[in-house]
Amino acid sequence: MEQHNDNSVKTTFKVKFLGEYHDIVIDWNDDKYEYKQQQIFEQLESLTGIPIKYKKSFILYETRPHLHKDYPNDEIWFRLGDQIHRRRLSFLNNRHSPFNDFRFHCDFEKDNIHDVCILDGERFQLSFQIRYDSMSLKRIGISYDLVPETWVEEGVCSRMFCQHTQTKSYFNRIKELVTNDGLNSQISHRIQPIEEIVRHNGDIHLFMEMGKIYREFNVQQFFKNYCHLNNWQSFGDEDGIVTINHEQYLRIRG
Repeated sequence: MEQHNDNSVKTTFKVKFLGEYHDIVIDWNDDKYEYKQQQIFEQLESLTGIPIKYKKSFILYETRPHLHKDYPNDEIWFRLGDQIHRRRLSFLNNRHSPFNDFRFHCDFEKDNIHDVCILDGERFQLSFQIRYDSMSLKRIGISYDLVPETWVEEGVCSRMFCQHTQTKSYFNRIKELVTNDGLNSQISHRIQPIEEIVRHNGDIHLFMEMGKIYREFNVQQFFKNYCHLNNWQSFGDEDGIVTINHEQYLRIRG
């Protein structure tokens, strides 16, 4: 890994996507965008082929929280014994979080990101998942996790990174779903009103209703990665308990 320079106006790191490494560059002095995280979204568009308008967010992890220049060490929430909590930071597409919760969000600025989350030359694996975004996109969008490569064991799945999704054929299915405007229009017409209610009333029956709609459009299987870590997953349904077997996941993977 290259030595970093605290005075550098740029941070360059590598992202592995579908088996290949790509350089991502952050110019901390670039004022092209109101939100500097748009530099990442722009480069992820080039890397994945999915336009920015379909992107919801990306996640960075505070792998070195002790290097934070202004870390809230006095906050009890950030302490686990003598350990400092590593935040999972979410950066939204072209906007700040409406919740302003410092546990999960911060400004995309050098003091918050460089050293703490990213070092020059550091390597990351790109994980992806789809979500319905009722507040901004009002359709199905894609989100990314930049997972430090040191946290990923080659060929082994973890709760943070599923190896089975890292195939071109699987990603192409995700891409087709996210960019299909006609299908998304039909789904949004049914899902958006329920999502509006869910914001104020998290009744499990509403979540089950959305699940039924996704199954009706044959896309429910792409909202969850049924990895071998979880051989089955149960959740309530009007008929009782639904068990999702690992085999269902294997049938949809690439």
